[in-house]
Amino acid sequence: MAQSKSPAPDNQTGAFCKKLERDSQYFVISPVGTEKLLIQKAEPVWKHRPMEARVSGTVGVQFELGKHGEVLCPKIISGPKILQQPVLDAVRKYMYKPNLLNGEAVVVSTTVWVPTSNF
Repeated sequence: MAQSKSPAPDNQTGAFCKKLERDSQYFVISPVGTEKLLIQKAEPVWKHRPMEARVSGTVGVQFELGKHGEVLCPKIISGPKILQQPVLDAVRKYMYKPNLLNGEAVVVSTTVWVPTSNF
């Protein structure tokens, strides 16, 4: 089964993503929990207006939320192809409060759903 990949990360980030996938030593939080931690959101930049192409929908992006609230290793899990890259680029700019476990920041896996009807 082929897995879709986001654009090639730099070597350090790529190695980190592979380690996360291999070790699976992180926690999963719900999209609702992730929404509560969001402190900075970026809007997708459309090369073409999706409505002109008569395309709308929701794009799902799965990623790891780093110890400092940064988005790590984002990948598209669903959504119309024409909307995926702008949404992925926007999600990479999101910033979150760190997720704490027993007072210590931990890396967590989560998913966000970005509806294009809001743009």
